[in-house]
Amino acid sequence: MAESISLKSFLRTGEFGSIKFDLDRSEVTEILGKANEVGGTSRKYPEPVIWKYGDVELFFDREDYSV
Repeated sequence: MAESISLKSFLRTGEFGSIKFDLDRSEVTEILGKANEVGGTSRKYPEPVIWKYGDVELFFDREDYSV
């Protein structure tokens, strides 16, 4: 899914196209699909906190796993 993102709009609204702060993992997956790559895991934190979509990386909060 290709979407044009305006940096000016992102700085003004905090929204990155369809993605905005406080979305949970299921909402992000619904909008963008499954991530190409994931990372940021450890034995203590087995759930990935970094999802990569091409050149874009989304970081999830470890406490509530929201963007």
